[in-house]
Amino acid sequence: MGKQQQEDRILLTKAEAAGSLGFGVRWLEKQIEAGAPYVRIGRSVRLRRKDVEAFARDGRWPARKEP
Repeated sequence: MGKQQQEDRILLTKAEAAGSLGFGVRWLEKQIEAGAPYVRIGRSVRLRRKDVEAFARDGRWPARKEP
């Protein structure tokens, strides 16, 4: 996948999200356990790009919305 296509994606893998924040995947998994918002697609976990960008900007996760 090209860099532009990756930047246009709405959902990120845990590895992509963690890497963009400068942390490891395990740190991100702990954040998810503590309440960081995520999307489950089957058995996969994804994070919304806008939530990751909000964390990078504000230093806190947006509130998780329950279905």
